[in-house]
Amino acid sequence: AFCTSHELHETFVRQFKRLLQWLMRIFFAASIGFQVPIKDLFQHHVLWKGLVFTLALTGKLAVGFMVPNFTQSKSFTGIHLRDCLITGFSMAAEGEFAFVIAVFAVDKGLIDKDLYASVVLAVLISTIIPPFLLRFTISHYNKKAEEAIKALANAEMERQHNLEHELEHVVMGDDHLARLEDEIKSHRAVFLCIQTQSEARWGLMHNMMKAIAKLGLDIIDHRSWHPRGIHSTLVNEVYVKDQFEKTAKGQAQQALDTRIQEIHDALEDTIDQKETARVKVQRWYPGVVEEIVESVHE
Repeated sequence: AFCTSHELHETFVRQFKRLLQWLMRIFFAASIGFQVPIKDLFQHHVLWKGLVFTLALTGKLAVGFMVPNFTQSKSFTGIHLRDCLITGFSMAAEGEFAFVIAVFAVDKGLIDKDLYASVVLAVLISTIIPPFLLRFTISHYNKKAEEAIKALANAEMERQHNLEHELEHVVMGDDHLARLEDEIKSHRAVFLCIQTQSEARWGLMHNMMKAIAKLGLDIIDHRSWHPRGIHSTLVNEVYVKDQFEKTAKGQAQQALDTRIQEIHDALEDTIDQKETARVKVQRWYPGVVEEIVESVHE
């Protein structure tokens, strides 16, 4: 508010964020960090109780496996397994408030110091290890996704983006990537980009994912943006794979247009904001990023 120069404001915010990070670390160490009984953590009775409490805290990981499966693959495999692990590790890493409760309990005499040390040890383990597992999981699946997209792009280029172009060589295989390549080359797979813009509403994302799954679309990538606030705008960009049935020669494009309109109407009905929401469905060519143009209306 006191600065009229946008560049100076951006510089101030960027530099202040660096300072704020160090201040947060200092305040955390001076408040919660000093409450950790380091010298008591390595006693044998504290260690075994702490490990038992850690096993109890791993129950947070089970929460991740309650994530619904919106993909066309089997549950707890592929992308669904990724979503379960990411949710579980994210839940397990949340232990800061447990420190506050433990400090309050020992101060009020509700638990003794040895039990307090065991609780703190369990919280430390569950707070330190899951973030590294979360980072590894995201990195691992991102790498697999990049390899899959690259392979799909090569197969799509080999098909020359033509729904009726015949190829002699068909790759068969049991793994998911080989089946995708087989579907592309035998004209049973087509890739689409779905873009939506609507008002944010409770349960909207869940309903949209259910609608996409009901349409038989396999989600490859999903990106979502929305600012904070009550009446905020939600923007989604979903890349999907659809099964394309062979038709008579010369009618492939007409069948694809009909399918795109079906997807458009289904999502429009799910969002249920006829006057304000916008839905755009178009063909996506893996590896050709210029073909997709974001359409956002203020």
